[in-house]
Amino acid sequence: MSDNKQVKDLSTKELLDLLKAANIEQTQEIKQELRQKIDGVVSTVAEHQSKITKLENKVLSLDRKSRRNNIAVWGLKLADNSDVLKVTLTKLNSLLGTNISEGDINNVFINKASNSAPVILEFVSNLKKRYIYSLVGKLKNSGISISHDSSFEDRQKQKVLVKHLREAKEQKLDAKIKNGKLEIGEDSYSVEELLELEKEADSDSDSSDKEQNPNSGGEVTSTPGEVSKSIKRKRRSIVYSPKKTRSTVNKD
Repeated sequence: MSDNKQVKDLSTKELLDLLKAANIEQTQEIKQELRQKIDGVVSTVAEHQSKITKLENKVLSLDRKSRRNNIAVWGLKLADNSDVLKVTLTKLNSLLGTNISEGDINNVFINKASNSAPVILEFVSNLKKRYIYSLVGKLKNSGISISHDSSFEDRQKQKVLVKHLREAKEQKLDAKIKNGKLEIGEDSYSVEELLELEKEADSDSDSSDKEQNPNSGGEVTSTPGEVSKSIKRKRRSIVYSPKKTRSTVNKD
């Protein structure tokens, strides 16, 4: 009875203040509980992501190891019913001046669904594979080429490196690809750094375009005759200067 009397004696404002305080306390408790649950989920996701990354790296490492003794032979013209291994070895022996026998080969692979697919030769030893690969210069102008049998990830990285190597060569720079990086003078650039430079160049191009077309909302409104000029203006070339002073400039 005393509790009911106290409630009745409270003014409406006091009652509302009590309800508000109780609601705030309950809301804070709910927020704290949700925060703990979210932190737990974030921690679990991070743990799972770490495990996934480790597994991906392990799979990539095993894939590379399985290709260690392989070479890819490009440019061979094979008939549907031809002996792939015999034709490949005959052609290579003729061009390289070698005497590769079937006993040197552990396996041969080819994707017959694609006319442009290379023939993959797996040698019984890495030493033999490296010796054959050292003779690659003899294949110049023969229409036949050989390369390492790289994983998809490694091929994509190599494409980035080769693209930037050509860009650097166009700028008359002393550049080369070594140990999975682009070396220019005393600087070396990883694939990740090169991709970041591309993003910076694209960002600079967008900013330049907006400055020249402030009322277009970032969209270029040009006549057909102006399109080529617009495209040429937006092309930008990365300057492979010392890393502390990297910048981008318009390509002529």
